[in-house]
Amino acid sequence: MRPDDMIDQEVTGFDDGEVLQRVHNVDQMVRDVEFQGVYTTFELARLKQFIEDSKKPLYPGCQKYSRLSGDLKLLQLKADHDLDKCPKCGCDRYKRKKDGGDDNADDGNVPVEIRGKKKKPSQPGDRIDVYMRPLVDDLKTLWKPGVKEVWDEFGREEFTLHAMLFTTINDNPAHRNLSGQSKRKGVACPHCLEETCSLWLRNSKKFAFMGHRRFLSKKHPYRDMDCQFNGEKENRVAPLHVTGDLVLLQVKNIKSIEELPKMTEKILGKGKKRDGEEEEEDGKGIWNKKTILWELEYWELLDVRHSIDNMHIKKNVCESICETLLQQKFKGKDHKNAREDLKDMGIRPELYAEETDTGTDLPIAATTLSKTERKEFCEFLHGLKVPSSYSSNFKRLVSVKDMKMNFNLMKSHDCHVLMTTLFPVALRGIKTVQVRDAVTSLCLFFNAIEQKVIDEEELLKLERRHFETLCMLEATFPPTFFDLMIHLTTHLVREIWFLGPSYLHQMFPYERYFGLLKSLVHNRSFPEGAMVRGYGTIEAVEWAMGYMDPQNPIGVPHSRHEGRLAGVGTMGKKSITLDLDAFNKAYFTVIQHIDLITPFANEHNQQLHEENPARSEAWVAKKHMQCFGWWLRDYVQRCSVAETDNLITKLVVGPLFTVTTYQAMDING
Repeated sequence: MRPDDMIDQEVTGFDDGEVLQRVHNVDQMVRDVEFQGVYTTFELARLKQFIEDSKKPLYPGCQKYSRLSGDLKLLQLKADHDLDKCPKCGCDRYKRKKDGGDDNADDGNVPVEIRGKKKKPSQPGDRIDVYMRPLVDDLKTLWKPGVKEVWDEFGREEFTLHAMLFTTINDNPAHRNLSGQSKRKGVACPHCLEETCSLWLRNSKKFAFMGHRRFLSKKHPYRDMDCQFNGEKENRVAPLHVTGDLVLLQVKNIKSIEELPKMTEKILGKGKKRDGEEEEEDGKGIWNKKTILWELEYWELLDVRHSIDNMHIKKNVCESICETLLQQKFKGKDHKNAREDLKDMGIRPELYAEETDTGTDLPIAATTLSKTERKEFCEFLHGLKVPSSYSSNFKRLVSVKDMKMNFNLMKSHDCHVLMTTLFPVALRGIKTVQVRDAVTSLCLFFNAIEQKVIDEEELLKLERRHFETLCMLEATFPPTFFDLMIHLTTHLVREIWFLGPSYLHQMFPYERYFGLLKSLVHNRSFPEGAMVRGYGTIEAVEWAMGYMDPQNPIGVPHSRHEGRLAGVGTMGKKSITLDLDAFNKAYFTVIQHIDLITPFANEHNQQLHEENPARSEAWVAKKHMQCFGWWLRDYVQRCSVAETDNLITKLVVGPLFTVTTYQAMDING
């Protein structure tokens, strides 16, 4: 007879009534031994804990067993049915090394095949739904019926609060686990789904996501080009946006993770590989499971259920561009296998690898920078000086000697600064116009979508320009460059259209908050408790600061940036004397931006045109810059005191010829 078929009395030796009677007697037993003095304080504390466990249910809502009675029943089950030994090897479950057991005894209930091996923490993967069950139950309650009797301080009334999950934000691996999308990399795009345009590169052993010409207008000239792209003309149209109800039709007959057995490696894992490509064996197309989020009644009505994380995309795209242009070994996208893939595709024959007596020779491509260009690129980033806290110090991220960048030390924010600000300036020295224009256009795209205010009409124009940019990259960079991260940029504008500006649905604020929580952990044995305690301290301090005088914050430290917004020199102080020409240029640059000086500048400019009608505009502008300061001083001296503003009188005196300089300054720090 199996244990599952036994009744309770056969398993434990006594029925539930006797179990409860013995549990209730524990309280009296502890009081008896407490007066006898045979137990230490620690042992008595453990006995009192037994009393508390006897009064708590085994799990919320359980009425049959308490924590203590459940343990008693399990122990009786082990004792009566000889379950104190492993059924496979006969090893004692309770014996440990310190008791004289063998090396495998430490592993307890671990199967024999993996005993002695180091256990590594594993991610839940597709079974993340198991951990999300409490969250989904709370989301259902928040949506319907909602939380009643919530106080509105502004309206001075109570109302029913309703809340919903608008979208999720994850990197690409977690995106698939959460949405239930298959691990098949050929259809990995969450927007294109079955219409994902991918090509398996046999030599490079990876997928290339190209075919971005189909997103262009039907009469765009790029569609008729063939040799510049994949050797064929493009007649396909862009894939339509997949709505929630269409996705629900695809997954409605697929089981959720709770309906699947515990060991479903064939369904949730990867199939067999052939020539480096993952095969589909489950027969369920692009979906592994039906995610638990479909239980939310409004989930199918959302336009974008799982958004693309722009932060991770920028980091991966930045790494691909730098490693390709700098030709970093084992990391760049242009190598021998990439040239063999070009040969398989039958395009760009001038770039095919050539076998010589000394080895394999790779012809120079558009993305192949000269040594001088790579050195200038690295020297620019190495010598770059930025305001405090603007980004990391690029001097320790770039090696001019080796002409490469260390992305292991580079943060996501550093890649954001490179892609949105620095790359267009750093790439000015590249002689290949196609590469410079394509990468610069991509950087301008990332800079535009990061704005907090975006015009709808400009958003559509930006999307069309970005499609052209991707086509320019296809015509210039090797196919190995176009991984999934490059392709996902085609859908960023569409997500902004549905979800709002990009800064509202990316991982930057959450990553920073996680960093704050990790900084509160001083005891790694209890990280959750340390976070709770630190967060409570911060809340208490912020509450107390509301009652302090802001003019006299006693005990509150001053910000290290206070008083430094105008610039503070830190090292290398030196005084120099300017020549007359440099002095006039500096003086003119300052006063020309003052509104009070504008009428005088216009009058002086008009006077120069009247006195020198044959001179060019360039000559007049140069003369205006050289003589305006002296002309303004004479003009003010000729006027009376009543006609002259006090500020103008001070400005015409001019600055000192002696200038204080610093080798380093903190500006807006």
